[in-house]
Amino acid sequence: MLEQTGRSLFRWRPVIGFIGFALAFSTSRGTIATCLAGLAPILAGLALRCWAMGYIGIQARAAEIGGDRNRNTASALTSSGRSRQSRIVQDGPYRLFKLGPKSPAGHPLYAGNFFLVSGMLVALWPAVLVGITIIVGFILEYWLIAYAEERQLVRGLEPASGNQRLESPATSETPTRFSLNPALELTNKDYAPRRVRFSCRRPLAEWPTVVLTCLCWSLALAQALLRQ
Repeated sequence: MLEQTGRSLFRWRPVIGFIGFALAFSTSRGTIATCLAGLAPILAGLALRCWAMGYIGIQARAAEIGGDRNRNTASALTSSGRSRQSRIVQDGPYRLFKLGPKSPAGHPLYAGNFFLVSGMLVALWPAVLVGITIIVGFILEYWLIAYAEERQLVRGLEPASGNQRLESPATSETPTRFSLNPALELTNKDYAPRRVRFSCRRPLAEWPTVVLTCLCWSLALAQALLRQ
């Protein structure tokens, strides 16, 4: 139930975000001062997202959880398209922002989103009830999305059957199968986290977020200027 809800929220998150911005914008009491104050968390959010994208790149942009692009893993594919080897990105900011101590990967992109939303609320300075509703709704929404992603991540790295023995492509040994406990603990050495280095090219895939954020902040500033 929680996983399915998270999947649905993931698909509809752009619409939910638009509705949240529209509510905040319609009840905005922002001034030039609040717009300038909101820049700090906004820039922090963009920096965090670009840092995270430097490790995962275009894979972070998927239409659905478990789609062709997975937020926290990278795969080497065989000619048939099957995943030959998967790795969990746990370098850089992916070591942080986890749902729990045994979570397979962090969620720095969503942490960056939190800074963006917080900064935009400071800039717009909407009605108190609207601001609280947006923040609480954001936390609940992205907790469910992160939970669904972690369940998908573990399921994608498990052997096809609970009793099936999986042969390691690298060592031809029979590795231990993954744990299925709710803590999402991964134990298979062949699917353990591997070193992923930051690339300056990968954050270029973040341009839609940068453009949209600049547009939203510009609207907040224009509204504040017209109110003067």
